[in-house]
Order: sequence, then C-alpha cells, then structure tokens
Amino acid sequence: MIQTLLSNLALLTTFLFFSSRLFKLQPTARSSSLSNKVKVGVLHGLFGVVLMYFSVSVSPQTFFDFRNNTIVVSAYFGGLYSSLITTLIISIGRLLLFGGINPSSLMGTFNALVVSFVSVLIFRKVTHYWKAWLGSISLNMLLAISSVTILLPAQSAEILPCYLPMVLASGLLAAYLIRFLEKSDQLLVTVEQNEQRYRSLFTLYDTLLHAAQDVAIIATDTKGIIHLYNTGAQRLFGYQAEELIGKHTPYVLHLPSEIQEYSEQLSRLHKRPIEGFEVLVDFSQHSDSQQKEWTYVRKDGSHLHVNMIVSSIKDQDHQITGYLGIGTDITEKKQAEEKLLEANRILHQLSMIDGLTEIANRRSFEENLEREWKRAERSSEALSLIMFDIDYFKLYNDTYGHLGGDFCLKRVASIAQKSLYRKPDFVARYGGEEFGIILPQTNGQDAFLIAERIREAVEAEAIQHKGSSIKSVVTISVGVATMIPYPQMDKESLISKADKALYQAKQEGRNQVRSFT
Repeated sequence: MIQTLLSNLALLTTFLFFSSRLFKLQPTARSSSLSNKVKVGVLHGLFGVVLMYFSVSVSPQTFFDFRNNTIVVSAYFGGLYSSLITTLIISIGRLLLFGGINPSSLMGTFNALVVSFVSVLIFRKVTHYWKAWLGSISLNMLLAISSVTILLPAQSAEILPCYLPMVLASGLLAAYLIRFLEKSDQLLVTVEQNEQRYRSLFTLYDTLLHAAQDVAIIATDTKGIIHLYNTGAQRLFGYQAEELIGKHTPYVLHLPSEIQEYSEQLSRLHKRPIEGFEVLVDFSQHSDSQQKEWTYVRKDGSHLHVNMIVSSIKDQDHQITGYLGIGTDITEKKQAEEKLLEANRILHQLSMIDGLTEIANRRSFEENLEREWKRAERSSEALSLIMFDIDYFKLYNDTYGHLGGDFCLKRVASIAQKSLYRKPDFVARYGGEEFGIILPQTNGQDAFLIAERIREAVEAEAIQHKGSSIKSVVTISVGVATMIPYPQMDKESLISKADKALYQAKQEGRNQVRSFT
C-alpha cells in the first residue's frame, strides 16, 4: 500500500513541476484571464483522473489516491472556476471509468466538492501561505478519516495510520514544491528585469558617452592606463580610441614640460617625489575630484588648453579602482583671456602716458612716487624730486598758437627724458607746462646738478620765444627737494618742498635752479 501511495505521490510531484513550468502561473485567481482558469482546471482535472489509475484498492468499490490534492492546487492557482472544472472532470471520470455510481464514488464526489469550495474560501481569506495550505491539508485529512470510517469501519484502524501520513506528506510536498517554484520564477523574473534594466542603462550610458561630442571623457586604472576614450576625446585630441586604449595617458597627451613643472611644485609641497601619472591625480586621491587647466598635445602636434576635472572611482569599500577625467576645450577662452589681458595692459600703459608728450602722466607720476617713497622709507635712503615749468608759457601760446605750444611741450619733455641717464630716474608731465622728475637714491647735491643739466639743455636747444622777457629762447625754472622718508611723513611734503623751491626760482628771475633749504 505504501509503495503504491509513494508512486502516486511521485506522479503528483512530477505533474506539479511540469504544470508550473508549462504555465508559470502565479496565485492570481482574481486577476487571471478566464482562458487561463479553464486551462488550469482542465489540466488538473485530467491529471486527477490519471492518479486514479495508480490508486490503492482496498475493496471492489473503494480505492485511495491523492486526487483531492490536484483540486487544492487548482483552487490555489485558478480560484473557484478552476477548482470546479477540476472537480467536475475528476467526478465524471470516477463515475464513468471506475465502477459507476456506488457509495464510494458518491462519497468521493462529495469530498471533491467540499475540498473545492472550502479550499477556495481558505485561499481567499487566509493571507499567510503556510497557514492556508495547512488548512486545506487538514480538510483533506478530515475527509479521509470520515470516508474510511463510513465506508470501511472494520478496516479503518488498519488503513488510517498508513493513509493519513501520506495525505499530510503529499499536501506538504505540494505546498513546498509550489512555493519553491514560485520563488524560482520570481527570482528569474527579477533577474530578467535587472538584465533588461542594465541593458537599458548600458545603452543609455553608451549613448551619453558618445553623444558628448564637445566633452572628452577618459577613464584609466590606478596606474594611468586608458581603458575608456569617448568620441568627444577622439574629436578633441585627434587620436582614435584604438590608438590610446591601453596606453599611458601622461606621456601620450600631455605637454612633457608642463608635467615636469607641476611635478616639481607637488614634490616641494609634499616633500617627496611626485612623478608620472600621480602628478595628474594627486589631489583627487585625497578628495572627490580636482580641477586644473592643462596644455594637451593633439595628434597633429598642435597644442590646446583643456579644463580637466579628474574624479576618483571607488568600489564599495571606498578603495580607488581608477580615475575618470572630463575635459573641455578652453583654447578659445584662453586666447580671448590673453587678448583681453594684453588689451588691458595696453590700456593701462596708455592711461599712464601723456598723450601729447608721450612721457608719463600725472597718475603714473603719483604711483611711481608712492612706490619710491615706500622703498626709500624701508632702506632709509635719500629721495629727490625736481619740479620745473616753462617760463612765460602762456605768452608762448599767445605768440605761436596752441600748435606751437604743443610743439614746445614735446621738445622740452624729450630734452628732460634724454637728460636722465639712470634707469630708475623718472620724468612725467605733472600738468600744463609743469614737469616732475623723481630721482631715487639721489642726494640734494646730485639732484641739483641734474636739474642744472636739464635747464642748460633746454636753453641750449634754442627754441625761439619772442614773448619771453628774460631770453629770446625757451627757458625753464626749476625747484629741487631732497628727503629721507620716515613713517611720520608722507610724499606730499616732498612735493610741497619742490614746489616752494620752484616758486623761489620764479620769484628770483626765472631760468634758474633753486633747492629747498
């Protein structure tokens, strides 16, 4: 008996496996289509008939098998429609193929209907999987006890101890197998979904990577070997991906002299040698990313400026596994910046030059005097200042006109410029016909001699001046002042003293040099 029941159980197990593989059904009795429910009901009903051919016969009209388990499974997968179809097929098969109408067949049909309706109710009301299955298995065992007791009261003590454990075992095995196959299906679905998602992500990643036509994306391992090189990088640097994959990035794309220069800077900073690829990723090893402008070398040998952001790639343990560089061409921007700087430099120079005489203007004079004053203060050295103007210049303008006056100013400025032999000496147009000369590291006596030399040079130039009351040529009056700056003083005091000396020279007859005493 046990051997036959085991065969019946093996058939049930085999059927459950193949039916689940055939339909891959989930317990969706409320949402499954009607055609699926019919298929489930028919398949399980036919298998229930097959199980009766391998049943255990205990009398001419009574035999035992696990057909009710197929009804439970049908109720689980397809709900009421499926279980009723399964019950109907099994009941008709029992009546037509196995002895017709008799107490045993009627009892079997009754039990099948009870299992059908109650199992559906249990699976609808009980949400916990194992509790629901244990309820259905318990129902099968109760019906088995009642059937054996009613049909074979004399043999019940002998049959039930063997049959009930097999009913329990067949139910638990069916529940476990279905649960296992469901989880396998769910896992397979999850894997397929993940695979599809990863395919989509890879497609998106590949599309984004190569759609970035104006952005170079380069990935390397920890040693700097290139293993990713996008279309933007190919366009930017002129190398195809197959030419650079597997190559060492610093020695292919970078300007060697720039790498060497930055290497020396980092080595001094870290107080250890920083060389090769480490030069490019030094800061990104200690932070999330670093940004720096580099000069790159294209395949054709031309240079371009690139703003490169280098980020470290880390694994789950936060260990660096490589580096990702994202670069944009800033060559035009750099060129525009250089042109702007040059334009600003020229504008600055122009703003410091007197437009007429082409020597320094008053603004430049004041900045230079401030600078030399602070330097003399630090070194406790003498600083001299010469202030001079053209005698009777208003009369010169009245006589020769403004064009003549402009010519005179230019000639005097040129003479003063040529009379200075040292590089630090500085001459500027202070305003109108007045000029100033700054003489760093010059004592009063030497400053007086320089002033006299300039006065004589202007007079010797013999620029005709009919309006002058002292000479028939252009002359100048000169004031000289010398100081050793100290913190309590300012440069205005030096200008004031030179102006007073100039005023004295004018008061005493012009065309002469006077020093402030």
